[in-house]
Amino acid sequence: MTKAVCSISIIFVIIGQISATTTNSPIVSPQCYNYTLINDPTRSINVTSSGSSACDTSIFSSTPMWVRFVGSGGSKIPTSAVAKYQCNTDAPGWYSGNMPITVNTTTSGSVCFAWSGSSCYWNSTISVTNCGWYYVYELVAPSTCSLRYCTDEPTNWTEPTTEMSTEGETTSTEISTTVDKSTAYVQTTANVPTTNVATSVAPSNTQVQTTRSNPSTPPQTCFSPKLTLIPGSSTLASPLQYRRSQDFYIMSIIEVNCNDSLSTIKKWTIKNCSSTCSYQLSLDQTIQTTFTELHIPARTLPFGLYQLQFTVTMANYTNLTTSSSVYVQVTSSGIVANLVQLGTSMITIGYKQDLEFDPGTFSVDPDEYTFNGSSWKYEYFCRIYGLYMFPNAQGSLIPIDGNATDPLNPSCFGNRTRNETKLIYGGTGLSLKSSLTIRANSLQSNRTYQFMVTMTNQQNASIQATGYVLVKVEDTSSQMIAIGCVISTMCVSNMEFQLVNPTTQVALFSFCVDNCQNTEIITWNVYQGSVNISSNVTQWVLFNQMSAYENIWFFGRSTSNFTAANNLFLNNPQISLWRFEVNYTVASEASLSSLNFVINQPPKNGSCSVSPHNGTTSTSFSISCPNWFDEDGIIDYSVYGWTDDSTEETMIAFSSISTFQVLLPIGDDQTSTLHLTVHIRDSLDCVTEYNLSSVTVLSDLTGINDLVNSIQSSSDNSANSPLLQLLASGNPNTVGQILSSVSQQFNKINNESVNKAVLSGIPAASISVSPLGSEPSTTNSVPLNQTALDEFNKQTNSYASTREYLMQYTTNLDASTANNIKLQASSLVQLTQATNQLTRTTITIASDRCYQLALALKSLATQISYEDVQAAVNQIVQCASNIQNAANGPLQQRTNVLDLDSSRATQFPTDYDTDLESDWANPNLFSDGTDFSWEAIQKGRNTYYQNQLANEITEQVQKILSVITSTINIHLNIGQNLQINTPSAFMTLETVSLRALSSKQVQQVANAKINLPANIQSNVTDNSTVSLRSMLEPLASFGNAKTQTTNTNLSRSVSLSVLDQYGNKVSPIKNLQSLQTNDYEWILIPSIEPDGYGIPSVFSDAPLHHFGHLSPGVMYRWIYVNLIDSSMPIYDYIHRDIELKKTCPTYRTLVNEAGVTDDLITDGDGEEMTIEDLETFPISYVCLYAEVISKLNIEWRKIDSNNYCNRNSAMYLLAKWIRQLQ
Repeated sequence: MTKAVCSISIIFVIIGQISATTTNSPIVSPQCYNYTLINDPTRSINVTSSGSSACDTSIFSSTPMWVRFVGSGGSKIPTSAVAKYQCNTDAPGWYSGNMPITVNTTTSGSVCFAWSGSSCYWNSTISVTNCGWYYVYELVAPSTCSLRYCTDEPTNWTEPTTEMSTEGETTSTEISTTVDKSTAYVQTTANVPTTNVATSVAPSNTQVQTTRSNPSTPPQTCFSPKLTLIPGSSTLASPLQYRRSQDFYIMSIIEVNCNDSLSTIKKWTIKNCSSTCSYQLSLDQTIQTTFTELHIPARTLPFGLYQLQFTVTMANYTNLTTSSSVYVQVTSSGIVANLVQLGTSMITIGYKQDLEFDPGTFSVDPDEYTFNGSSWKYEYFCRIYGLYMFPNAQGSLIPIDGNATDPLNPSCFGNRTRNETKLIYGGTGLSLKSSLTIRANSLQSNRTYQFMVTMTNQQNASIQATGYVLVKVEDTSSQMIAIGCVISTMCVSNMEFQLVNPTTQVALFSFCVDNCQNTEIITWNVYQGSVNISSNVTQWVLFNQMSAYENIWFFGRSTSNFTAANNLFLNNPQISLWRFEVNYTVASEASLSSLNFVINQPPKNGSCSVSPHNGTTSTSFSISCPNWFDEDGIIDYSVYGWTDDSTEETMIAFSSISTFQVLLPIGDDQTSTLHLTVHIRDSLDCVTEYNLSSVTVLSDLTGINDLVNSIQSSSDNSANSPLLQLLASGNPNTVGQILSSVSQQFNKINNESVNKAVLSGIPAASISVSPLGSEPSTTNSVPLNQTALDEFNKQTNSYASTREYLMQYTTNLDASTANNIKLQASSLVQLTQATNQLTRTTITIASDRCYQLALALKSLATQISYEDVQAAVNQIVQCASNIQNAANGPLQQRTNVLDLDSSRATQFPTDYDTDLESDWANPNLFSDGTDFSWEAIQKGRNTYYQNQLANEITEQVQKILSVITSTINIHLNIGQNLQINTPSAFMTLETVSLRALSSKQVQQVANAKINLPANIQSNVTDNSTVSLRSMLEPLASFGNAKTQTTNTNLSRSVSLSVLDQYGNKVSPIKNLQSLQTNDYEWILIPSIEPDGYGIPSVFSDAPLHHFGHLSPGVMYRWIYVNLIDSSMPIYDYIHRDIELKKTCPTYRTLVNEAGVTDDLITDGDGEEMTIEDLETFPISYVCLYAEVISKLNIEWRKIDSNNYCNRNSAMYLLAKWIRQLQ
């Protein structure tokens, strides 16, 4: 069955530290693993300043800072002079000194800044270190603005040479990045002679290991790789066709057939075939030519015929090479002719006003960034809409200034004989009519006219375009209101209409072309249409349910921006024509404009099937979707799967051809059933969903064990692993499928292992963090089984090292399409789901990749649908929550310290004897108070590095959330909200006016609620639009408490932030100190009842659940605890995440303002009483820990509660906030 579905410059500090060594020449320079990473394409010498010149004084300071440049902008500072105004600045900087030749050497020289005819008008001294396969630079802020360090990456770039002595020989190697089979490293391999460089990020001592192997005759078990390009069915005479305005990509499938190594070198080249395919193009730096996919952005290649060739070479045997090519024709898209701005369908004007059309300015050429109006000839036509057709004589339309007449269809200007006196043309030369002004009093009031322009290309008369606009003439003067689509790619012009996909929301914006400073009212209305064929007129009827669905289907109805959710189209499939009309009331006069849409028809007439219907996670399932047709062309087929809940379907694979192979994840826990759908998408993003037959997919435990053993084997057996061979191909589609499938099986094994451990007496809260929405655990009185604990730890460490190895395959994948982003984010979620099995290296790589995907999504935000953005954000948020959970788990004593982390933290660094000021050599950082024993130092080191990582991950996660918030804000209108409700994270993001925050209640998962104060003021105006982001995560961050006895391991994390449109926090409220006692912002924290949900009745009776004097613009963290009935034993209500140990930490009590005075907690002498003495203490309280109190900056009173934890009495505690939370 089928269903129609239509669907910055970056600077960041590298997380963790990288230490780089080679076998014969160790890299001990600390700057090689402790630097700031800068990925900024605008620093390229090929980027010219566009008027807003960048300046490095805002990035660097007088204190030297080691940096490494990466990315498409280039990896090194150029060593020859750069012309001024390049590198997006006024005075570009280049290095005039000598570069360090050998590894681990540093040179100093001058950076010159070009200006005023001099290539070195200013200069500053810097240092450069050769780190083997990259350079790092010690830079300071330039002396003035606008000076900036440039970057460069030549086409034939040879990396810094590594000199190594082997058997008396010195060799220089040319290095390129690949993925090798050895343990848990990203490999960098070289041409002749081969050098393998393994890179991994760790807190202190992970190394870049270089080994040398001389090229030799390939063994009989090693052959050239097999290579398949998709789509590949093209020839020079019959090339693939792509419009210049559209992105396109060529995928590859690489089959490595070599038992000796999986390392390959990949290279794409593009040749112009206009005459012969001999001229190789110098590609734009934004095009990645070393990925398995070649993605060509729109407007990159000129019109013409091209050969796209992909070459794969075995890195260890460079004579084993395979090449394959496809041929591509880049064609014209055709222009969009617009008479008025944005292609608005209907405007109003007073009959005493001039009417202006300017297609020479407002038309759009999607193949270019600007429209050249001088290349076209223009002709205008007019008819009286609803009464007559366009005038014609002998079958030819009569232009607006023509002398011929049509007795059946009169001119728009009546019977006047000289229409031209009412027309004023603008333009020059052959484009004399590129604009048209119709003088006042030329048109009759209370009539509607339809104007048409035909545009003919001056160089090629066969290239034409037509544009329309309706003009409603009124008695009173009106303002010109323009309407356009927020996401321009979602509104494709189709003659008199715009095309819209039925499951894509329509987000519109409007603005007054003239002066509308006195705008009083803005109102949007929606109409449904039908065509009167005889008169060629569309009749519109007001959609009568707008009020009923306001803020449900319709958002921003009284603002300049308006959004209609896809529910409008899905619930009214019989309607194919829609009009969105905006009414501006300016100085008591109404001005109307509208944009008209026609539903884009989805692909049809085809079917899909899957074979076989039963298999395992190692089975290659075939998806076949023949006979699909769409007049716009079918662009891809995407497979989605789900087990228990169809709303949780995730992408499994995608393909640009109709028959393809996929690896499927395991089915549900009961029957192993997996439900599948295929999305068939056309080139305008209109999609048909086809429900496939459900399949049974079992876990291949043998294959999983073989994979784990291959990864952990020190021999070359890993090259024989089928899954590792597929991963080595580097194909994002293949890698995503395998990582998702394998990780889901790992996660299932981990869950079973945790449950088994709990049954063996191991406290659940000490080995895992339960997901949101999980059922409460039951108390287990079984004594701890040490053998079971040892076995659990052994398995956990085994899978931790396996996940770390697999995580390396996520780092070098193309993320230039929505499909790639969704699939990679989904696989990251699965790979990071078992947070007790993530090493610090795994967390670091996952965090960086998650951030890169967020940035990639933001770059596409204005080109793809809200639904695609929503799906990707859902996965990225889960990824961010997982890595933050994993980083804090060991600190909270919720998960065990992993062996890899422990060994790396305690291993002697290579510079131990020389760098006595390093953190590692400072025992004061690692001791436990006065305990400087070796055991305490070893434990302290791991805690130190874990805490260091946790702080960095917290910062990185905030960056991720900021990026995705600004991305979603592009699509969300006022009153609209996004909700993510998953086991990993719960998040709501809502766009509201600041005024609407007054007394607003934010509802979270499991009945958690946040109420805001009634009186809020900020540094932004009341009418300003802000985003309200609320999150609930499984585990709160550890904090900065230094005492080992203080814990927050019973906590969830609840946060509330008020953000601007860019994802930055809005300044705190101004009138904080003037709030009255009853102006409360309160947070209702849910507890777990026996059914897993609900708020205990005692909470509703508690007088002290209001927490006041807090700013809604900052993050709050709360301990997630039970409030229990005093008549019940405490352990009957303990949830897995808040399972108390027999000896619980010391609690701190906080007193609030609601009638609890000091004499209730002090004896007659003013001394604090122990909790056993407080028989009259208030009836409800919550336990908070010391580091939370210190972070909140509040007063507290200490009460001894060690014995109280095991009592059956109720727990009561409430807080008094005395100052603003910073």
